[in-house]
Amino acid sequence: MTTSYQRIPLSDNIAFSEILDSKLKTNHLRIQFLQPLSEQTAAACALAGSLVVSSSKAYPSNAAMNRKLHLLYGADLSCTIAKQGDVQSITLRSSAIADRYALDGESVFAELLEIVLGCIFQPNVTDGAFDDTEFRIQQMNLLDSIDAEINEKRQYAISQTYKTAFAGEPAAFSCYGSRSAAEALTPAAAYAAFQELLRTAQIEIYFVGPAAVPQLADRKPQRDTGAVPQPQPLQGRTGCGTGGTSGEPVQNGHGLENHLSRPLCAEDDGNAPGRHTQLQAVRQRPGKDEPVLLLRRKLQRGKVLHAGGQRH
Repeated sequence: MTTSYQRIPLSDNIAFSEILDSKLKTNHLRIQFLQPLSEQTAAACALAGSLVVSSSKAYPSNAAMNRKLHLLYGADLSCTIAKQGDVQSITLRSSAIADRYALDGESVFAELLEIVLGCIFQPNVTDGAFDDTEFRIQQMNLLDSIDAEINEKRQYAISQTYKTAFAGEPAAFSCYGSRSAAEALTPAAAYAAFQELLRTAQIEIYFVGPAAVPQLADRKPQRDTGAVPQPQPLQGRTGCGTGGTSGEPVQNGHGLENHLSRPLCAEDDGNAPGRHTQLQAVRQRPGKDEPVLLLRRKLQRGKVLHAGGQRH
């Protein structure tokens, strides 16, 4: 039983990666938007990602969206917000059982793919602004996530460490942005932020499942290079997984937080598939950052010792 992997560049800044293993029983699709982390845009992009997966034109409320997902054998659609060094990642995640397990032979993934594409290209927008009701719900969820960083003392300590270690640099900022920036957002501003993501972000598309899905090969998006500007290469430090770095919170479409304990690939694994494509244009500055990066690696590997000498 072997695992196959291939990565297909769709343009200079969009790529599709496919990982197939026949032992898997579910199909997973992730669409990851990567952009430089900025204090001015972090909150708007985080909120836009949550709004995109919460509803669409076809399913104009989160309740309608959840009802449809339940009919697809409990399929999942959510958004995670994370920070990878100087880079903010907004990841749209979807998953469903493999079609061969559907009771009546339905094409479950094809329906899920239509929902995902509808969320991206036909969002719940009127007159250039997200639906106000859904906006208020997701804005409150974002504010709750920002406040939770203070109440959760371990995460608060980590965020303060980042602010101290990377003072004056993008890595010091929260992936959620600031509370004041989140409160000042409007439905139109959030939609404008999402449009900017589509125009300029580096996009990585991942499919993981038991077998190739023909519908996906026919629907991989292409950016119109003649109509929109091409993204700039990401600069600064970056992580290697599709989630947050160890200890970094990620937010799903309902504002709930999860903590990813492991990145997708080991930090020192130079052979990890696809990793080089995210890092090819990223320059790691030598010198002052080296002690901090070394400390972060040790923390992630669990090698920091207590004062009494016991392993943490």
